[in-house]
Amino acid sequence: MLLFHLSEHQTEHREDSGQFTCPECQADTTYDLYRTYRHTYLMILIPIPIHSKHLFGERLRCTSCGASLPITALAIDAPVVSSATGVGREAESGISNNLGNVIELSETAAQEILRRYFSGNFQGKPVVRITPPFSPNESYMIGFDYALADGRDWIGESRGIGIVVDHRDTALMLGRTIDFRDGVFCERTATTKSA
Repeated sequence: MLLFHLSEHQTEHREDSGQFTCPECQADTTYDLYRTYRHTYLMILIPIPIHSKHLFGERLRCTSCGASLPITALAIDAPVVSSATGVGREAESGISNNLGNVIELSETAAQEILRRYFSGNFQGKPVVRITPPFSPNESYMIGFDYALADGRDWIGESRGIGIVVDHRDTALMLGRTIDFRDGVFCERTATTKSA
């Protein structure tokens, strides 16, 4: 009888570096990007890789103060994505090609997200994935997530909250402001802007 099982382990590698303003020490300095990969092996008598590595996490390390920071620390000064033609494209290699503010949060939406975040006892800086409604009568879907600069998402920031938007959804959401009204996340309208 052959006994086998699946085994997983993680490895972390320094893969990139660049310039930024550290939110911890406020220095204009450099960062190192570390990526964590999850590897899966089939264990019979020896470990046999059964598929390639998968990106599992990312973190920045400030070279001045040594602080470990989420990838969204680079999105604080990210420009607003302005081109509807290029917004749904696949990202090019490099972190900067994944950063851009597609949408904004109203103060009310940000407060509700933070209320849910802190009542859920999550750790670290809040990051939300925002998905457009399937039909005009439905609300935007907001869920807590991790920001990974893997080419599938735009990573932005609004009111101190990291925002992740799938490249395929960005054309529908570009330039919108998400509000929280009557118990749902919805698009802010002209009447709520003036209120």
